[in-house]
Amino acid sequence: MKQEIKDLIDDLYNKRPNWEGDIIDLPDAEKDMLVLWWLLAYPSWQDDYISPAIDTAKRVGYLRLLYKSKDSASVMLKDEMYLSLEATLRQCVLEYYVENYMKPEAFAGYERGQ
Repeated sequence: MKQEIKDLIDDLYNKRPNWEGDIIDLPDAEKDMLVLWWLLAYPSWQDDYISPAIDTAKRVGYLRLLYKSKDSASVMLKDEMYLSLEATLRQCVLEYYVENYMKPEAFAGYERGQ
């Protein structure tokens, strides 16, 4: 996973210490931010979500503008993009979360001196 996404997950965790790594539990604004940063970090994914009519050099600007917009068409497009990416993002974020933030549980027998 690219460092930009790891940094974003770290920021989310630091803002929400009770968060358990599932993006489903995040507010929509943070889910949108995650999708935007994912698409910026992995430009090859942009081909799946941005019309070929938009020149490759202009895609970053388009994405930034899209994610600033609040009109109903933009919201609908962002929602659909999130739903399409949800499974991939959810798995990647959760794997990173488990690897970096979950503390391993001690074997129950150790408490009894076994």
